[in-house]
Amino acid sequence: MSQPPLPANVPDWAFDRTTAWIYLVFGLVLAFTPLFPANYGIGIAALIAVRRERKSRGLPAFWWPFGVFVAGPLVYIFFVYRRHHHGTRFQVQQTYAAVPSVSSTSQPPPNSPRS
Repeated sequence: MSQPPLPANVPDWAFDRTTAWIYLVFGLVLAFTPLFPANYGIGIAALIAVRRERKSRGLPAFWWPFGVFVAGPLVYIFFVYRRHHHGTRFQVQQTYAAVPSVSSTSQPPPNSPRS
């Protein structure tokens, strides 16, 4: 039995495009300093945020978090851009799903000519 999606509990700024680019720059700067292990902590935080976001939308939560874990900020940037695109498409699908469909067996409206 599947469970309903839960809220992500991740702040919106975490998935902002600017934040994703800052994560990349920050990761590159840390790579050349003795504080390199701090990248692992930031990467795990990004991994958890991506997984929670995917689960909250009721989508499979394996490939994107795995990519963020393996490739870090590069995949995170792709995820953030795809998230905005997918969110728009998801809202459009919900809008169309809310519109009742007209079946071919429905009666014509009154005062309309019958052929």
